[in-house]
Amino acid sequence: MFKAKYILFSIILPFALIGQNQLGLHSSNYAGVTGIVKNPASFQLSPLQWDAVIISGGAFIENEYAYIANASVSNLLFNDIYLVDGTFNEGYQPSENELVYRFYDAIKPMNNHINSFVGYPSGVTRINRKTSVGLFARTRQAFSARNVHQLWSYPNLNYWKYGEIQTSTPIWVAAALWTEVALNAARQFKFKNNIVSVGLNAKFLMSHDGLYAFVPSSTDITLQPRHYIVNTPEAYYGFTNFENGFELRNKGSGAGLDFGLVWMNRDTENQGYHWRLSASLIDVGWLKFNSGAQDHFVSNSSPSLLRRLPLSQIQSLTDFAQTVSNEVMGNPTTSFVAEDFTILTPAAFIFSVDYKLKPKFYANAEVARRLIFSPKQLYRENYVSVSARYETKWFEFGVPLVFYDDSNLRMGSWIRVGPLTIGSDYITTWFIKQNQLTGTDVYFALRINELTFKRNRKSKRRSPDDCFW
Repeated sequence: MFKAKYILFSIILPFALIGQNQLGLHSSNYAGVTGIVKNPASFQLSPLQWDAVIISGGAFIENEYAYIANASVSNLLFNDIYLVDGTFNEGYQPSENELVYRFYDAIKPMNNHINSFVGYPSGVTRINRKTSVGLFARTRQAFSARNVHQLWSYPNLNYWKYGEIQTSTPIWVAAALWTEVALNAARQFKFKNNIVSVGLNAKFLMSHDGLYAFVPSSTDITLQPRHYIVNTPEAYYGFTNFENGFELRNKGSGAGLDFGLVWMNRDTENQGYHWRLSASLIDVGWLKFNSGAQDHFVSNSSPSLLRRLPLSQIQSLTDFAQTVSNEVMGNPTTSFVAEDFTILTPAAFIFSVDYKLKPKFYANAEVARRLIFSPKQLYRENYVSVSARYETKWFEFGVPLVFYDDSNLRMGSWIRVGPLTIGSDYITTWFIKQNQLTGTDVYFALRINELTFKRNRKSKRRSPDDCFW
């Protein structure tokens, strides 16, 4: 028996406390430096002269491999749970707060996403009426598995009969831990009552640890008592040495770019806007690992016999690479290709519309689409969201509805009080028991800006040209 809070922390903390979409950090007119992470042009059309974040963070976990039955996050923090596997007994029903380790829906290929970040002190400021510059730094971790065939779930493996042929679909798996330091620059242009801002983030990336696996085609596999018969296997995989856990030691480098555009229709009477359109292309870049790294390629033109005993004795990633190479290609080192490999960052295109319903009340719609340039790439989730928010200088409250990965509708919430913002795009998992709790989401930011200081609170109302337009 394990304390639930220890299991939760063991899941979340190794992923370094990227939330999913963190609408509460990016949507507001007072998003400041956290807004330029998602759209480099956003700060230029905000009501702030400068903004600084002391610390920020977020964690997003969603998996199709395991769940906790009849539980919420808050409920688990104060209860014990049992670590069990309820899939080997047909018709098994887990009791409350049992952690069931399995693929919970093993009738289709499955996906898994884990994203997290810690943001370090960062800032953005105007250098004149039309130009702003900034800098932000974050350590990020991401894991994505796409199209993992249900064959590899425990129920199917347990009931796989000798002589039966199973077909595994193509697989894409990638994981990385890296730190990024980004320089931001933005410029605005006026067109009567319309203002356009363009921005760029230029990123220097420090690679810490990484892993990828790519099986490009479907593979027929036959189970025998002592071996597997694998028809024409072909696989690419690479990894760094993180047997004792991910670490922040530098094992390579990379670069990345974010591009942003914001088009605002100004409301001159209320010193605000009627509507605002935003578009951005983010996380276009790469991570190269060249210290303690291995890149492998396995191929065989004829069916291979993979002995089950050596496969069951694998203790590490290096053991895995050598065992698979020996079983498929007849030598434990034949599959080795190079001492480095490259993974692309999780690129996406994001488009949003922000509309002022009336002073202090706003509605927002946002669409994010992942962009896949290579099979060796971290995989970003798709989503569509609509949200409503009330915002002032000192207080903000928002409620989003998120259609996650084009298949699951979720509700979130965020609140900003003075310098602190905290929220979740999956708030129901924290307070409402789920039949199958498969993940959660949380984020926060602690900041200071010009509004923090008393002398600005009492300043007279400024015209748009004296402020941020």
